[in-house]
Amino acid sequence: MSTRGASALVLLGCIGLYFWPVLALGQSFFFDDFTRCWLPMAQQGAKALWSGELPLWNPHVYFGLPYLANPANHALYLPRLLLGPEPSAYGLSLYTVAHVAVAGLLMAGFVSSLTRSRIAGLVSGLTYALSGPVLTNTFNLPFLQSLTWLPLCLWMHHLAFSRGPWFSVAAGGALFLMLLGGDPQLVLITAGLLAAHTAYAGRPPDQGQTGWRGSARAGGRLALVAAVAGGLSACVLLPAMELVPWSERAQALDEALALKWSFHPARLLTLVVPYFWGVPAPDGTWWGDAVCPDGRFWFFNVYVGFLALALAPLALRAGPNQRISRVVLGSVLGLCVLSFGGAVPGVGKVLTGLPVLDRFRYPEKLWTPIAFGLAFLAGVGFDRLLHADSPALRRWLRTTGLVALLLAVLATAIEPWAATEAGRSLTVEAAESAAAHITEAALVLLLLGLGLGGAWFLLGRSEHHRRLALGVCVAALAVDLLFSQRHLLWVTDPAPLDEPPALATALLASGLDPSTYRVHRDLLLDPVGDPSGLDGLVAYQRFQQDTLKPNYGTEAGIQFVGGFSNGIWAWAKALQYALHGPHVGWIMDATATRFLLVSSEHPDRFLNAELDRGELRLVLADKDRSLFMFERPAAPGRVFCVSALATCAGDTLDACVRPGLDARRTALVHPQEQLMAGVLQREAQAVSPLPALPSPATCALTGASDDSVRASVDAAGPTFLVLSDPFYPGWQAFID
Repeated sequence: MSTRGASALVLLGCIGLYFWPVLALGQSFFFDDFTRCWLPMAQQGAKALWSGELPLWNPHVYFGLPYLANPANHALYLPRLLLGPEPSAYGLSLYTVAHVAVAGLLMAGFVSSLTRSRIAGLVSGLTYALSGPVLTNTFNLPFLQSLTWLPLCLWMHHLAFSRGPWFSVAAGGALFLMLLGGDPQLVLITAGLLAAHTAYAGRPPDQGQTGWRGSARAGGRLALVAAVAGGLSACVLLPAMELVPWSERAQALDEALALKWSFHPARLLTLVVPYFWGVPAPDGTWWGDAVCPDGRFWFFNVYVGFLALALAPLALRAGPNQRISRVVLGSVLGLCVLSFGGAVPGVGKVLTGLPVLDRFRYPEKLWTPIAFGLAFLAGVGFDRLLHADSPALRRWLRTTGLVALLLAVLATAIEPWAATEAGRSLTVEAAESAAAHITEAALVLLLLGLGLGGAWFLLGRSEHHRRLALGVCVAALAVDLLFSQRHLLWVTDPAPLDEPPALATALLASGLDPSTYRVHRDLLLDPVGDPSGLDGLVAYQRFQQDTLKPNYGTEAGIQFVGGFSNGIWAWAKALQYALHGPHVGWIMDATATRFLLVSSEHPDRFLNAELDRGELRLVLADKDRSLFMFERPAAPGRVFCVSALATCAGDTLDACVRPGLDARRTALVHPQEQLMAGVLQREAQAVSPLPALPSPATCALTGASDDSVRASVDAAGPTFLVLSDPFYPGWQAFID
């Protein structure tokens, strides 16, 4: 077997060993957005694509949202077709593991191509695929799909300078795949990396050509990448450009939202001790509120391996890849500083002041390209180690081993302090568990130090012993990552994830007909069951399955509406996502909701007293009486008729809502809205009911698909038909 095949098998073997519960035991990912968002999104998109249609509209969330126009939905990401027309939780889990494997292989191929060393590529591939940011994104598919193709993009761009422009075309195709994958922020960062590589590390095909000719040729390669990626991406960019003016991303985000989940510099400790501050989930041992007041991380772990950090500086030593290593290191340091966000005075102002990037949130997400950069530097550094003479190699082994032993001693010494601090905010058991994570890291560092000491002892006896010493380093890196990252693998039996939910079944069995109505749910994100183990998280996830899955809601004829937070906040926030400004969408949500799913026997606190909601009737309660469903019989449904209009004075809720306004009988319109057929045109400066039209009417929903609604109207005179879906430019109305 060739060295290429052997290194690929080792890499795939390590990834397969990590995901053994998925590959061999048939278990499925389940945490957070994996089943709450991306599984139903995949099911809706697959249903449309396999039936030969474009998934233009998602009617199941927030009273309807554009599907194709939102890049995060990865509507046209072609590898998703491999899931088939009816994706399952387990199928999506295999698809996720495949992306991790492809990311590792592409990273290994990139570094192998640069260094001409398969083992250096193996080091990079292992570090990237088993890094904390990559593994955390197993339940955030858009980010995982995009980061998978990042190594390929830079690889092809680098080859374009020595092998011709066709590799620029390939780089543009990879950048296009990244955009289809669903993470525009990573695409922009990658474009910056390409530009930096072109300016500093790129070389024209004729190495003797310098000056403006060489610069022009290098710029031409970059322009070709941009042209290919931009041309192919038109199918996504054009709908997204239509969406942006109607979304909260039309302008810079609110600073508090943009800087939420900033990476506190104190968390750099987790590059050596992965869970120094505990684990927010599933065992609830998080005690680092001082460094992350939001109570959890975007990335639960940014660990890339102690040896990878030790190898990275070696990439800067003189050699054929020194220039590109400097570009990558500079990018890593710059992104690391920006990831501090609001945690460091001044950095947040810089981040929110950068054009385009001020539309993105959560600075911690910048650790995805940082992990890529560290993995690249680790592989190139290992290649320099391969070519080092024996004295230099012995010095590195001795120094790194001693540092590992010293860190092990320091971690052991600090463990009692950490246990005391954790005990201030956690139970005794959780505090002991949090301290145990530090002891565990100290043990890993101790074993790494001893392993490197053994390699140092072997070195110098013969060339065979030299290769054996280097093999020990690779094995130590793999074992460290596999052991330390095991806390990020959260899987469960996929059967409950694919079963019809008890809520929908109970609704239908109760004799109610929810086919034309909507459900608003209030989800409390507090764990249920036993918060100290997986059982509680599994119970929480099953609770999600019973209440949240839009595709199941569709099967039961129910529309699920709302965000990931509670009550009125979710309604108010829904307005911005609903693309209708902060007024009409909220009132439609409040008006058309037939069933209210809340966590209290007293739902009045979820309602706005200024709007007439009518009576509420308890329909269902779970056995623990922690979840309640109320029915509002007076809710008009998805389509209804009104005979009066009122105009809003502005774009705020206060400018639209007044006591006594009945949104079931009076429709709100924007003062600049042009009404068809000359029935009514008015621009108002204050809310004022307009004259009622003379005839009551009846409206009924007669049919609906993901992107169309059919209704019948019986009216003796002029009547306004109201559709509770948000306004969006793509909607067109027809009268037969």
